[in-house]
Amino acid sequence: IDKKWWPSINFVGYMDNATAGSEQLLRSLTSTESGMNAWDQYGTSGWGRDGDNAFMARQENSYHSRNAKDKFRKQYGPCTEAYVENHLAIE
Repeated sequence: IDKKWWPSINFVGYMDNATAGSEQLLRSLTSTESGMNAWDQYGTSGWGRDGDNAFMARQENSYHSRNAKDKFRKQYGPCTEAYVENHLAIE
């Protein structure tokens, strides 16, 4: 993000709850022309594989679901984590 934009940023969202954070952010943005907030105008539908989901809504049996979390846990165990923490830490 360019330095000039930092004074305008007043929202922090978290990836562990991206759905709620996205809705909160979009509800806070209101059009001066239509008076509608961005959630009602763009976020409530039109997303997902079939276009009938809300923005960032979790989809069961998602097209991208490949059980990545379990695969990651098998590859990145306690030994790998210790190595990363010891050798790749940012000083």
